[in-house]
Amino acid sequence: MFAYPCPSCAQRLIAPPDRVGQQTVCPKCLRPLTVPAPDAVGIDTLSATVATPLPVATWESVAVTEAVAVGAAVGEIDFGPTVALEVAPLPDLRTARPNSGPTSRKSLADAECGRVILNPTGLFAVDIAAELSAAISMRMAPPPEPLSDRQLTLAAWLAGTAAAGLLWLIAVVTAPDLFPFVALLGGSMVAFGWLWRAYLAGRSGHPASGLVTLLPPVAAVRLFVPTPAHGLRPLRFVLAGAVFLGLFVLGPAVRSVFEGEFGARVDDFPLSVSTTPAARLQKAVAGKKFDDALAELRTLPRPNGVADADRPGTLRDLIALTTADRADLRTAALTALADWSATDAKPAVRAGLTATDTEERLAACKVADRVLGEESAALLAACLADRNDRAEAKAALIRLGAVAESAVLPLLKSDREPVLLAACEVLERVGGAKAAAALTELAEATKSRAVRQEASQAAEAVAERVRKAK
Repeated sequence: MFAYPCPSCAQRLIAPPDRVGQQTVCPKCLRPLTVPAPDAVGIDTLSATVATPLPVATWESVAVTEAVAVGAAVGEIDFGPTVALEVAPLPDLRTARPNSGPTSRKSLADAECGRVILNPTGLFAVDIAAELSAAISMRMAPPPEPLSDRQLTLAAWLAGTAAAGLLWLIAVVTAPDLFPFVALLGGSMVAFGWLWRAYLAGRSGHPASGLVTLLPPVAAVRLFVPTPAHGLRPLRFVLAGAVFLGLFVLGPAVRSVFEGEFGARVDDFPLSVSTTPAARLQKAVAGKKFDDALAELRTLPRPNGVADADRPGTLRDLIALTTADRADLRTAALTALADWSATDAKPAVRAGLTATDTEERLAACKVADRVLGEESAALLAACLADRNDRAEAKAALIRLGAVAESAVLPLLKSDREPVLLAACEVLERVGGAKAAAALTELAEATKSRAVRQEASQAAEAVAERVRKAK
């Protein structure tokens, strides 16, 4: 046997050599510890010399004192009134048989003095007090949560908070499309803390308690109640996530204020160079990532919203994409190019008005009047023959005005009723004296009631407008 101090409270403890390296609990401070080696204790061991055993009273007084101390500390063992103890001598270790089992225990009561005589159970009876104290201590205070778990949750909370905060700052300064990711991180942190608290409630009590904790009112109350092992750490996740959800809501307003105060310097930030739509479009075209280029084309701002340094390269990319193999890319590039440069967009619009893809023709019809001007009248009039293009072509011809009259008049000789009706509608809005005469002639010659009614109505409207113009 050897003695060693508790590393937490310096209480003097004893243990046999075969307990070295095992776990136990200090009966005084109730903290777990590892039994050290005798050489590491720094004091003389009790079992250094077997030939000169310590006095018997020392062993038994230590064992009984420790047992009484532990029992009194936990309040579960009542030893009754204090009695005087008389201890029988220990057997001579030099003559005892090895591995001998414990001897029998006898107790004798002296009616006159109330003495109790204990016969020891062997050399290692002293360790009974330590074992008893360890068992009681472990039942009284469960071991604390491992430090590694606390570090893991702390690291997760710090990482989530730092990532969401950094994304929010970048979104405010230069990339507002990052705001949804801030909301995603905030919502994930709220959900994690909420579910963690429900799990702890179900683990510590009945499983139904965990399900009840999922209810928002119950969770709002229990999040502020610390648990023995985890404290208020679930609440920390919920509060951090709620803060970032609030920042997500306020983000657009904060960005507008920032742009109003520092608008002249926003484009000077290094991050803006790599996150502007024009820069992303150029990067996608250079890398032949046409799906990414298509997404950027649909959100590409007008030239006044792009830095001067990015405009030449973006214009070159738009012109190149109008001849791409994919119709959706040509359509998106044509629409964007019409906003950037009408002169550069003319070849693409001419090709689009005669393209085989319906979406490309419709996109060309929408911009043909302002890109090609009078030149587009004949091409748009030809588009009236296609029922898919008819509505957009008719609207573009009306926007052209009187210059479209000469291109539409030949359509009054068509044998297709939908084409005649569309031509009457256009001429009613843009026609002059020639259109009035042609419409009157059509109303008298046609056999279709619908065409006759539409032509008559259009002729009267045109004639009235001509009279007012004189």
